Amino acid sequence: MELATLCGIKACAIVFGPDGEIDSWPENPADARAMIGAYKDMYSMTLKSTEAITETETRRDANSDGEKKIANLEREIADEERENWRKIMRLMEAMNHALSDRIEFLKAVDDQRRSKTGEKKADSVGKDINGFTKYRSDEARIVAIPLSFGEEKKKVQSHVMNNIRKDLAPDLRVVRLVPDLQVDHQVQAARMDHLEVQREADRVLAAQVDHLEVQREWEVDRVLAGHREAQVGQEDHQSNLAAANNSIRRRSCNDTQKKK
Repeated sequence: MELATLCGIKACAIVFGPDGEIDSWPENPADARAMIGAYKDMYSMTLKSTEAITETETRRDANSDGEKKIANLEREIADEERENWRKIMRLMEAMNHALSDRIEFLKAVDDQRRSKTGEKKADSVGKDINGFTKYRSDEARIVAIPLSFGEEKKKVQSHVMNNIRKDLAPDLRVVRLVPDLQVDHQVQAARMDHLEVQREADRVLAAQVDHLEVQREWEVDRVLAGHREAQVGQEDHQSNLAAANNSIRRRSCNDTQKKK
């Protein structure tokens, strides 16, 4: 009563008598009921606010757990990406070693083929040279037989043989020079054939090396394309997680506003 009288504050009092009678202030029961109703509404609002705060805290804890899960998933994705890169690097190193070994093997095979071809050509040229050398040795033993001038001139044969003119010698030397020219021609032809074989082997080796380089580039592009697809999938997964997190936060905010 003093609060209502002195301070102008709305107040209500309910008094229970010793015999169970009830009295209230203000004296008008309607005013007392209005004050009691206002108190009940205040208590209900306080209770609802407390429940809303509790629910908000619960949702916040749930969101915190969701954020922790998202952070853990992001760390796991980063770890998987690093492991994928390590696997790709190991695969590329193994491919490079394999291709390098293949190139060295092809070079060794080509060198061996060249060596065998050179040996065959050398044997062939050696046989030709030996044949021409034998021919020259046989030719050196040729004896000039004098022409027969008939039975009537047999008596002068010994005189002719002993007096052969020296101007016949150049003709014999010219005959003996012919095998030398033939030997040089055969040797030159064998050398040209050997060079042609070497050029053909070089072309074959270059084609094989180009094929291996193209194959290696194709394998590298295929591996990188697979990694890019995996990375795009991971980015889509991260986007979905972020969208889900934002949806949870918006739903929590809407529920909180509705409670208020």
